[in-house]
Amino acid sequence: MQWPGETLLGRMWETVTEKGIGGLFKPWQLKREGRAAIDVRRHELLAMAQAEKEAEAIKLGLKEYGTDGRIRALASDATDPPEPIQPLLVERHDYNPFESLKLEVSERMFAESVRCEANVSNALLSAAFELETDSSPPPIEKPNDDWLYRWRDAASEVSAEEIQDLWGRLLVGEIKAPGTYSLRTLDFLRNISKDEAGVIASLAPFVIADRLFRASTELLEEAGIGFEQLMQLQDLSILNAVESLNVNVTLGSIAKDSFNSVLVSRGRALVLTHVAPGKTLDLGIYAISRIGLEILSLVSSKPHEGNLRLIGLMIKEQGFDVELVDCLDISGDIIKYKRGEKL
Repeated sequence: MQWPGETLLGRMWETVTEKGIGGLFKPWQLKREGRAAIDVRRHELLAMAQAEKEAEAIKLGLKEYGTDGRIRALASDATDPPEPIQPLLVERHDYNPFESLKLEVSERMFAESVRCEANVSNALLSAAFELETDSSPPPIEKPNDDWLYRWRDAASEVSAEEIQDLWGRLLVGEIKAPGTYSLRTLDFLRNISKDEAGVIASLAPFVIADRLFRASTELLEEAGIGFEQLMQLQDLSILNAVESLNVNVTLGSIAKDSFNSVLVSRGRALVLTHVAPGKTLDLGIYAISRIGLEILSLVSSKPHEGNLRLIGLMIKEQGFDVELVDCLDISGDIIKYKRGEKL
């Protein structure tokens, strides 16, 4: 019997291991040995913690990476951790500076390799946790090889847990629908700082139907996103034309005999109706770029309820009937929802 998400999890591990990604641990082997899923996760996390700890110890001179491939603690009579090893300054007939340099370089390269592999593996673990409860069937296609290698190289450079989670969600999205995230988005995420990621995360709950409405400005300021932050997001190519006051969106109907439209925001939606099929809706927006939409889709958050109500009431003032609902399922252009609150 499969647990929810096992099929997608299997696809993820199959995909990355084919390319030699995530070599510090092998959860698929633990699984074959008959361990329970929770036990597998525990061993994965312990393996990552141990690897990172030993790599840091080598950097600090507390351990060494021997020529036989084993890691050993350095002897010390003191109770406090020993000082980092310093090169010998005395002349010795058996001292070979080239061999000493080779060993030092080898240890540093080993420690750096472990750090990079640990970063990749932590991102993989984050992706695995995302997929545990996802019962969606895996797609026929797999992610592009170049995309996977670029993902691995970029994820290996990130040690911040919050950014590692973004890399995990990025892989999840690409496993579920290859081609969802562009190489440009990979490059963008590779260069993002923790503070910039925080601003983007604060913006995400305000996005409705892939748009940021200008009417949300006051609520955005309350959330710490003033004009300075909006300009920062424009500099990051998340938003476009922040200074312009003439960017509007005109929404038409998805039905022929009456006006019907649905504006979705992270599991919630505004359902708009009107008896006149030719009725249109005009609202001012801040335009969001394609990269912006891809990056914002990686943020895990609930929609801003006050913002949804604000936009819903503005639309109601234009003569529409507006209902605030919970989405049950979204498959392409088909949205299933349950009846909610009339605004």
